Amino acid sequence: MSTMPTDPIYSKLLVNSLKPQFRPISSCIAAIVAMLSVENVFYTMTNLDSKSPEDKLKLKAIKKRKRFLSQSSDHLALLNIF
Repeated sequence: MSTMPTDPIYSKLLVNSLKPQFRPISSCIAAIVAMLSVENVFYTMTNLDSKSPEDKLKLKAIKKRKRFLSQSSDHLALLNIF
C-alpha cells in the first residue's frame, strides 16, 4: 500500500476490493476512489459579459454543467455516467 499514489485509506480500500466478495463492485470502488483522489474537476467561471462571443460560450458551458449537478455531490453525478 505504501507504493500506491493515493491516501492510505484509499489504498486499503482498493486492496480490499480485490477480495472475492467485492469482485462485482470492484470497478465501482476504483471509480469512487479515483474521483475522491483528485481536486474538483469542474471550473466555475466568474465575471462573464453576456455580450462577448467568448463569454456566450462560457455561459453555454455553465448551462451544460448544470445537468451534472446533484443535491448530494458532484461525485455521485459523475458516477452515474458509468
